Order: sequence, then C-alpha cells, then structure tokens
Amino acid sequence: MRKEVNRITIQWKTLLTDRKKMISEMNILTKNINNILLKVEFNKIQYCNGRIKNISKRISTLSRKYPDFKSKIDELNRRKSVIDCQLDENPIRKDIVHTNELYEIVKKWNDFDKEATKQMDVYYNKVDSFNKKIANLPKNLEELDECMNQLLNKRNSLQEDNVDTSLK
Repeated sequence: MRKEVNRITIQWKTLLTDRKKMISEMNILTKNINNILLKVEFNKIQYCNGRIKNISKRISTLSRKYPDFKSKIDELNRRKSVIDCQLDENPIRKDIVHTNELYEIVKKWNDFDKEATKQMDVYYNKVDSFNKKIANLPKNLEELDECMNQLLNKRNSLQEDNVDTSLK
C-alpha cells in the first residue's frame, strides 16, 4: 500500500508540473495572440503571414502536447479513494502508511486548478477570436492583391456608374 501511495503521489506531482507548464505556455501564447489581433485590427497585418501561421501551429501543438488531465485525475482520484477506504477499514495501517504528502499535493492541485481553469477560459476565448479573425484574412500576398484588384475594379465600376448617371 505504501508503494501505491508513493506512485499516486508522484503521478499527482507530475500532473501538477505538466499543468503548470501548460498554463505558462498558454499565457505566453495568449499574449502573442493579443499582439496579432491588435495588428490585424489596425490593418498592420492584412494576410496570413508567417507570424500568423506560427501562432496557428503553436495552438495546434499545445492542444496535442499535454495529456488529457481530466481522465488522469479521475483515475488518480479513484485509486486514492481505494486507499482511503482501506485505511479507514484498518486503523493500524493508517499509522504505518503516511498519506500526508499525497493529501498535500491533492490540495495544491485543487487550489491551482481553480486559477488554471480561469486562465484556460481566457486562452480558449482568445484562440476563438484569433481563428475568427484569420478566417477572413487572405491566405497570402497574391490573394491579398487579388482582393485589392477586385475592390479597385468594383470602385472604378461604381465611379463610372456615378459619372454616367450624373451626365444624364
């Protein structure tokens, strides 16, 4: 049982470390997304350039990089519950098997998870905004030129129509 408590404790610690790394990467990426969104809004970026492609790639990588925390936490909680039941059934084992470190790391996880969830919500909202903004951008400079030419042609056509109607 001691070995199982140690294994679970180590797995919780690893999961907490991974989650902290993930949140840190999300926060950095959120700042980068904010910068891109501002540049798009002020027309400093007008097509999907290398920076936008890089951020899209980083978003994709981040979503695949880290484990499915929910399923791992559910499994660790299940295993922890089994240990808790066994210790409750046998008080003598409670004195032999020390679970303080396990309970401490679970508390740290729960405390961190509350803040992490808020930060993840911000990140996912920014990713949604980013995806919506870039969906409307031309994919490359040639496509941007094509769009500009179409707009110019349309403007010229409208101007010609205005000239024609004013002459009549």
